[in-house]
Amino acid sequence: MHYTDAGYDIREVIPGGAANEAGLQRRDQIVSINGEKIDFTYKTEDIVSRFLGQEGTTVDLTLKRNGKIFSLTLKRKTFTFKNITSQMINTNKKKIGLISLFTFNDTNACASVKEHAKVLIQKGVQALILDLRNNLGGLVSEGECVGSFFTGKEMRSDALPEALDIFSVKQENKEFELNIPLVLIVNEASASATEMLAGGLQDYKRAWILGENTFGKGSMQDVRVFDADSEGGTHIAMTTGLIYRPTGRPTQGQGVNPDIIVPVKKGLSAEERWAPREFDLFPNAIQVKQTPWQEQRPEEAKQLSVCAESANDNGDYQLSAALNVVDCL
Repeated sequence: MHYTDAGYDIREVIPGGAANEAGLQRRDQIVSINGEKIDFTYKTEDIVSRFLGQEGTTVDLTLKRNGKIFSLTLKRKTFTFKNITSQMINTNKKKIGLISLFTFNDTNACASVKEHAKVLIQKGVQALILDLRNNLGGLVSEGECVGSFFTGKEMRSDALPEALDIFSVKQENKEFELNIPLVLIVNEASASATEMLAGGLQDYKRAWILGENTFGKGSMQDVRVFDADSEGGTHIAMTTGLIYRPTGRPTQGQGVNPDIIVPVKKGLSAEERWAPREFDLFPNAIQVKQTPWQEQRPEEAKQLSVCAESANDNGDYQLSAALNVVDCL
């Protein structure tokens, strides 16, 4: 979930969960839970606590979707969350591999991406789509590793001697190169290590970035815990570094601009497309000098955007657009 001026919206519906089975969709707005109206006075943990309960019991929801109010009932269930999933999709033109990664906050994230990609390639896929929507980042080293896998060059973040460490994605030769077409899907909740990866692949022209402008968290923190034995303890997150892309542009505050802009649904207004990003949620976050975004491959991006616009909006519009783009490559 995330909070907007209109209330709490569903950020992502996880396949296999109770919400998915009940028919919840991303961007559904929560109006009430078990008859209790939800407004800005509620904290996220307050809402989460109302969803939790004994397996088999139910939760009655009133939701708002596309301006219409409706009700759903969730049946609580236990399920195993998978950080990564993959599948092969056959379009009229190509066999396309889809890999969805939820977080980089897992020491096996990169190894899992490699494993799934290699299995898909063995099945004969001609292109890959890496879905990083709602991936809030995690371990920078895992993002670097995935970048190296897709570029065939070592991608790493180097600290430069400044008041704060400045991390710049660089590359060096490596033996292996995965050279089939690649599209990354991102959105307003793609952040941190995800943005480092997307920005690096975009600057090296290795992948096409599709979706919405990313979150804009281009800083790195060292989290320290004090009084850990007490309930909750005290956590202090100290900003220790900033991430700069290969072209020298920061991601802090401005995120990664997609080559091909595709909203979550067709026909949404600017207000409906709005979602909170780094400076909306953390107004005191570190500021860096912003540099204007310029598309590196404007003519190709324009042509691919036309391909994306013809996508089917019955379901996952952004994924449908990505499949169209791959067919046009």
